[in-house]
Amino acid sequence: MKASIQRAIEVFFGLIILSLLVLLVVPWHQEKMPSRSATPRVIQTQTPDAAGDPASVLPVDAVLTLFADRARPAAVRTAAAPPAKTIAEAPWLKYMGFASGADGASWWYVKDTKTGKVIRLSQGQSVAGWTIVENGDERLVIKNGDDLYSVSKR
Repeated sequence: MKASIQRAIEVFFGLIILSLLVLLVVPWHQEKMPSRSATPRVIQTQTPDAAGDPASVLPVDAVLTLFADRARPAAVRTAAAPPAKTIAEAPWLKYMGFASGADGASWWYVKDTKTGKVIRLSQGQSVAGWTIVENGDERLVIKNGDDLYSVSKR
């Protein structure tokens, strides 16, 4: 009994090895996928009576109604640019100063008098939602979310 079970297991593993060898040896033919750069093949069908008559060609609207229950969609409108945001004066934001590091990084400090927090701003970086939009001689224009605020440097 023990020998027959061992023999059955050996036959089973032999069949697995044999089928793996067959898979490796037998060449599999796969059809090539068309490349993306290949031009699509156009099939032209014409009835004998409409061979040269341009009046027999269906308009685009008629063809679209064959495939959908609606007429041709209206031209896509380009979305208008959102109106320019106005810059609000922010008297609760006080300009405290400017500092630069040895590595060339620069920071501007603004104090929010409502919360008492000092906001550290860096050109081109968003820190806690605040970003410098414009840095002039008289004012800083900073952005928080979609809102623009003007902070006087005087």
